[in-house]
Amino acid sequence: MTTAIETRERRRLTELAREYRERGYEVITQPQEDDLPAFLRGFQPDMVARREGDDVVIEVVTKQSLRETSQRIKQLTDAVAPHAGWRFELVVTNPRTDSSEPPHGDEPAIQEIMKRLGDARELLREGQAENAGLVAWAATEAALRSLARRHDVSLDRLEPGYVLKQLSVLGLLSSEDLDLMQDAMRERDLIAHGFLAEPGAEDWVRPLIERTSGLVHG
Repeated sequence: MTTAIETRERRRLTELAREYRERGYEVITQPQEDDLPAFLRGFQPDMVARREGDDVVIEVVTKQSLRETSQRIKQLTDAVAPHAGWRFELVVTNPRTDSSEPPHGDEPAIQEIMKRLGDARELLREGQAENAGLVAWAATEAALRSLARRHDVSLDRLEPGYVLKQLSVLGLLSSEDLDLMQDAMRERDLIAHGFLAEPGAEDWVRPLIERTSGLVHG
C-alpha cells in the first residue's frame, strides 16, 4: 500500500517534472538504465532533466526519509560531480506545518551578511554575548540559504534545522559545522524565547561567527 511519504514524494516529483518541461527541459521520470549516461548506471534517480548545457539529476525525498537515504544520495552526488554540464539537485518535500518556518522575504546581499557578523563581533567586545548570538545566528541563516543557492540546492522549506540537514547530506557542511550550528541554534532559541541560556555564550558565538564568515567566502 502506498504510504503518505511515497504520495508526497510522487506529487512533488510530478510538480518538478512540469516545472522543468515549462523551462524547456526534456524530462524523464523514473528513468530506466538505458535512459541514463554510463556514469549513472546502477543508480535509479527519480528524474533526469536535460537541456543543452544543463543536465540535472533530481532526487525527491521527504524529511522523514532523508536519514535512511542519505548514503545513497551522497553516492549519487559523488557520481554526478565530476561530469561537466551535469548537476545534482536534491529536493526535500514536507507539509508546511512547522511553526518554526520563518517568513519569506528579500534575501540580504553578502555585504549585509558580513555587516551582521561585524555587528556580532562588536557586541562580543562590549560583553553582550547573548545579543551577539542573536545577530550572529541571523547572519548564519542567511549564509546557509546563500550557500544553497550557489550550489543549486532547492529548498522547499526555510526552517533552519531542515536547511542544515539538507546541506549536510549533500556534503556542503561538515559534521563539525553541523554540530556547531545545531548547538548554536538551540542556544539562540532559548535566548529568543525568553529562557535562560547556558552560561558562557561566547564559547559558541565566537566560533559561529568565524565559521559563518567562512561559508560566505567559501
